[in-house]
Amino acid sequence: MSDAPYTLEPYFLQLEAQLLRLLGYEDIATPPELDTPHPMMAQLAAAFELSDIEQQILLLCAAVELEPRFGDLCAAFHNTPTKTHVTWQLIRALFGNVIALAAPDSTLRYWHFITHNRANLPIFDTELRIDEHILHYLRGDVTLDARLQLSLRPIDDDLASPSPTQMEAVQHIIAQLARDEGWSRLPFIYLLGKPDVALIFAHYLAQRLEKQPVQLVTTALPSTVGETDLFIRLWERESRLHPLMLYIEAPDSHQQREGVEALTRRLLADTSQIIILNTQERWHLPERAGVLQTVERPTIPEQRHAWSVLLNMPEDAVAPLAEQFDLSPMMMRDIAATANSLAQGAPQEQHLHTTWQVSIANLEPQVGALAQRLPIKASWDDLVLPQETMDLLYQVVAQARSRATVYEAWGFRQRLSRGLGISVLFAGQSGTGKTMAAEVLANTLSLALYRVDLSQVVSKYIGETEENLRKLFDAAEQGGCVLFFDEADAIFGKRTDVKDSHDRYANIEVNYLLQRIESYQGLAILATNMKDALDTAFQRRLRFIIDFPFPDTSLRRRIWQGIFPKRVPLGDLDYRYLQDLPFSGGSIQNVALNAAFLAADEEQAVQMHHIRAAAYAEAQKLDLPLMRLQRNGHHAT
Repeated sequence: MSDAPYTLEPYFLQLEAQLLRLLGYEDIATPPELDTPHPMMAQLAAAFELSDIEQQILLLCAAVELEPRFGDLCAAFHNTPTKTHVTWQLIRALFGNVIALAAPDSTLRYWHFITHNRANLPIFDTELRIDEHILHYLRGDVTLDARLQLSLRPIDDDLASPSPTQMEAVQHIIAQLARDEGWSRLPFIYLLGKPDVALIFAHYLAQRLEKQPVQLVTTALPSTVGETDLFIRLWERESRLHPLMLYIEAPDSHQQREGVEALTRRLLADTSQIIILNTQERWHLPERAGVLQTVERPTIPEQRHAWSVLLNMPEDAVAPLAEQFDLSPMMMRDIAATANSLAQGAPQEQHLHTTWQVSIANLEPQVGALAQRLPIKASWDDLVLPQETMDLLYQVVAQARSRATVYEAWGFRQRLSRGLGISVLFAGQSGTGKTMAAEVLANTLSLALYRVDLSQVVSKYIGETEENLRKLFDAAEQGGCVLFFDEADAIFGKRTDVKDSHDRYANIEVNYLLQRIESYQGLAILATNMKDALDTAFQRRLRFIIDFPFPDTSLRRRIWQGIFPKRVPLGDLDYRYLQDLPFSGGSIQNVALNAAFLAADEEQAVQMHHIRAAAYAEAQKLDLPLMRLQRNGHHAT
């Protein structure tokens, strides 16, 4: 046999001598006494308080698996050539009456150290076999039990470092665990916050506690009661034998979350080791005492320092990145790696611009199908609005740019727990410039503009609308975009009297939106042409309410004067006549475009008769009575 430290042969020799004497061989030499117990068996015995006889039973079952001669000895004892396994009859002959060890709740059976296959036989004839994983454990193999490997995966060590704030919080938790709090067993660690931050926090905490973190795979949970019982017992067994720590992250899917919550409750109730749980909304878990810790992304100063290190630039140069984006250490590291590769050798300004664009691009897959990215083409020169409306839009930009100064440097964040974002309502008829204004704001702030697809967000299934909105806001809160809720009254409408369950759940959705809008820290624009249809509670939570009035004659004249691109050939246009047409800016855009097609088809410059014909078609579409318009060059009567 091998001289490796985990060899079992010396312990097998002791058992072999006992068996031979039991079979009547009196002249068997007694093997020398062993000075120390087998190292892996000693760990097993300490973790589960195994008696000497229980350890001998495990060694005997292991010997049958590993050494053919032990099968022959078992067959000789049973006086049956095919009965080459260990039985309770053999154990009783070797160690005395140990029938209590055969009970289902005995240590060997409860923890699945041995299998107990009766096959309709009397209990003393039952075939006993050592669990394969325990057999390999005794031989020095400390890998995770194969039956757990589908449901558990090791957490990659290649994670970003936690922020100083997180490190301080971890020290606080370790101090709590070290104190005698009167706990009957170790508490679980409850991390409330974003998963990308919680994972780094959990990994660092496990390292400090000298544990190896493994994560529950929420898509591969046990599906039956029996499978769940086996999973829990095997996990408890593994966590006692190895320095493991279980990390559970609540999934996004409402249906999956129910299964994870049920399994978490069982684990908290039936296991003793530390479990780390991460959710974004508080669960009520009375099964075990917990240490609650809110986990947040690094502070702006911490992010500024991290960007400085990652990009190798002064902190004042990277300050705009830290002030605009709210990213986890992992995301910052990955974005910086991509930007450093793309902008290698570029000047600092170009390098920063590349990092900014990569940060925005990082958001798109997280928003997914819940919102559509809009192309941004409009600038301030394209907006034709009353001066008071323009002034309010300038204020929105100023607040978006100065948030870090006001909230961080001037200390308003310490006084305000909610309302740190900028929520704006654009109210006005269709075609009055609401979408264009959203484009201008996003363009000015160098951010992506996402129009929320209400058909993807609103669900008929209970809880899914709130779930979709949470995903959307969480992704947008990273700072790389402006959220644009077109026709916002469809989702931000007034709460109704509760007459049935549909009304009740609809009101729950509105209540959730009220809370989420207030806690959202980015820029959200709500557009509606039915301002009165919005719940008044929303209006109280909005930073700005900006009216987009139907343009008067002076504004319509300015719109007409700038509506055609410079390369469009124009005839002698009558702007006095055009300003009197009662169209919104959006309708004027439609008329100009249609007139251009009419002129192009005739290979002419755009003339008044082209515009009149296009205006007549637009008026018919909008059901507007326009007696002054011409159709095909003739006055309508």
